[in-house]
Amino acid sequence: METQWMRQQGSEALLIFFSGWGQDPEPFRKITSDIFDVLIVYDYRSVPGEFPVNTENYKHTTIIAWSMGVWVAHEYFPGLLKQATESIAINGTGQPIHDQSGIPEAIYQGTLDHFSEKTRDRFFLRMCGGRSGLQHYPMPQRSVTDQQEELAALQSAVQQREEHPPVFRRAIITEQDLIIPTNNQQHYWQQFPQTEITTIPGAHYPFAAWENWEQLITLVTTVC
Repeated sequence: METQWMRQQGSEALLIFFSGWGQDPEPFRKITSDIFDVLIVYDYRSVPGEFPVNTENYKHTTIIAWSMGVWVAHEYFPGLLKQATESIAINGTGQPIHDQSGIPEAIYQGTLDHFSEKTRDRFFLRMCGGRSGLQHYPMPQRSVTDQQEELAALQSAVQQREEHPPVFRRAIITEQDLIIPTNNQQHYWQQFPQTEITTIPGAHYPFAAWENWEQLITLVTTVC
């Protein structure tokens, strides 16, 4: 697991963003903040038992997790989530490889078995909802090999680890998600009434809609 500071200005408020599979900081650099120190987490080929960055000096912590990052955050770092001032899951579930609550198992396995540069590019195209959305997605600078390794590592971890209920306060689900089907996300989160659900237009990668992290947070706190 890798971490990188996107903004570190000695703020009293910290935002930790758990990214999705295959990512690095590039697709999220344009999202700014005037309030938070921002730390991005990515590359889940291996995940440590403890969160690698000390967060104790911050008065407020917001956690936003997307796609596979939702599962990583709630599965490996539930204490961090429980202590957070705010926690938001975006287009992810606690059952990320699941026929009713995540990516259908056969689709995930097929992607892994036939992974290539073309497979990766088709995935990103679907993730962005088509070519017009892909134009607003800065490509991560990672190799096909390490993305495939991450895909396999996540599958193995999901299969081996015991499932836990989520501790996210809020969940955002987009209406046109072609990666983790919208209906599957709704099926999953509706089991947990303590999590407030907001449904918005968009594809699996919805971040082109926001110029800063504050806009995203305001969206769910205002609607809910």
